Amino acid sequence: LSILRIAVILIFLYLAGLAVWLDFSFVSGTQYVIKNNDIGKLIASGLINLAPELAGIVVAVLTIDYLNERRNNQDLLNQLIFQMRSKHHDVSETAITILIAKGWLYDGSLSEQQLTNADLSHANLSGAMLQGINLSGSKLRKTMLDGANLSNAWLYKCDLFEASLQDANLSNSHLTNTNLSNARLTSAKLNKAYLDSVDLQDAILSNADLCSAYLIDANLSGAALYGAIYNDRTQWPKNFDPITAGAIKQ
Repeated sequence: LSILRIAVILIFLYLAGLAVWLDFSFVSGTQYVIKNNDIGKLIASGLINLAPELAGIVVAVLTIDYLNERRNNQDLLNQLIFQMRSKHHDVSETAITILIAKGWLYDGSLSEQQLTNADLSHANLSGAMLQGINLSGSKLRKTMLDGANLSNAWLYKCDLFEASLQDANLSNSHLTNTNLSNARLTSAKLNKAYLDSVDLQDAILSNADLCSAYLIDANLSGAALYGAIYNDRTQWPKNFDPITAGAIKQ
């Protein structure tokens, strides 16, 4: 709210409060000015009669300001999402900075948004709530996504080279043909994730959850799987031995 609007609201609140106080005083006749002064009685009576209208004005002003602020915030959010789709890194980076300042990166405002072919390389998206987001074809090289919620996300053909996804939630996500080489996925949740033909060369998957993950034709050359868990429904590349790689069957 602007300073002027706040001042107007405070004035009306003061007048409404004064009207209530005068109402009691007028009835009891305890106030000298009201009891012995015709002008005082007239002012008091007027304020008492105006009390409901004053209260209504305050409520109306607050409601209108709330709705305007909400609409302005939605317009700004839509603009920032549009900027994040930009193929120009500087534009998307500025949008992310504002999203962080507004708290929208962490409250689910970006869930299920369409951000295909964006350039978010080197961005810090740690802890972001990105459930169901579509980032297919996006550049996310060396992007920080530690602790991010990317469950049910679409990351088809993304470039996540050297990205950090430690403790990230990627359950039920779609990562087919995605580049995750040299990525850090320590303790990441990849249960039921689609990792068909994904490049995980030299990626760190220590203590990751790979239960029911689909890894057919994935490149796991040099990948660190020590402590990663899997189950009977996990589908590995042909001739790949997860136990030898250090994974643990649940």
